[in-house]
Amino acid sequence: MSLGQVLDRVYRLVRGYWRLFLGVAIVPTVMVMMPMFAAGAWWFTIMLPQIASQSGAKPHIPIYFSFVFLGCDLVLIPVYAFYAPAGIYAAIQANLGVKITIRQAYLVAWRNYGRYLWLMVVVSLYILIPLTVAGLLIGGGAFLLLHGAQPDSARAASILLIPAGILAPFGILVYFVLVILRFAVAYPAAVAEGISARAALRRSASLTRGARGRIFVVLLVVYLCAYVASMVLMIAVGLIVSICALAALAVHVAVGSAAFYTLIALAVIVYALVIVVYAAVVYAAMSAALAVIYHDQRWRKDGVFSSALPA
Repeated sequence: MSLGQVLDRVYRLVRGYWRLFLGVAIVPTVMVMMPMFAAGAWWFTIMLPQIASQSGAKPHIPIYFSFVFLGCDLVLIPVYAFYAPAGIYAAIQANLGVKITIRQAYLVAWRNYGRYLWLMVVVSLYILIPLTVAGLLIGGGAFLLLHGAQPDSARAASILLIPAGILAPFGILVYFVLVILRFAVAYPAAVAEGISARAALRRSASLTRGARGRIFVVLLVVYLCAYVASMVLMIAVGLIVSICALAALAVHVAVGSAAFYTLIALAVIVYALVIVVYAAVVYAAMSAALAVIYHDQRWRKDGVFSSALPA
């Protein structure tokens, strides 16, 4: 398929199977957001009294907060390893014209969850290990440069670090994108072909070779479309919330009253729901795009059309 045909196919899949895709995507979104919102609420309950005291002292942030939020980030790995095969399976079957249920999609993910979790861990290590090494080299070099410099030359030494500080984020971003493109169809290959994690990575590298620029454009366009659709939803919800806030001001809702806290709680719930919908839309759109890309690359590399693949 041409680039336009791939994008058109993704659009048709999302439009025709949006209930299935969003239903599958809501599960990991809620599982990820719940601990994050709980940690955020905990943070506010500790920090707000310090801020409201107006003592002039800087708020004290407990060191264990860092570990709490790091734990919330680590939750992403097992949760996404559970969602990715379910979402991909739903999208692959939809692209084959086969209707399945949310339960069937997650049964497929659960049946070989260990394999899919290991695949997620390996891909994460491909990204994290080189980035950690690069960070240690840059940080160690900066420490040695500044530590060994004379007091009058410390400023000149720090100027030498500016190019590294500018180029490092750009290099990290480029490396991250290259890894993602190389392993873009690893999960589709693992799900559709029933192969191991290492075989799926090799299969993805083979299928995406020579097509990564096109895959990048497809994923970028799909993400931007999902982002714009979600922003339209956020703007609409924001207008409604603003109108409600103006109405509350008009009836003189007092700060600290029961009505005030009720409105704040409702606003937080609406915000959480919007974030959940936004993440679910992005997950669903990306799963559909990866399924179409996988089938198209199977046709290009293996000469196997998607309709000839087993359902």
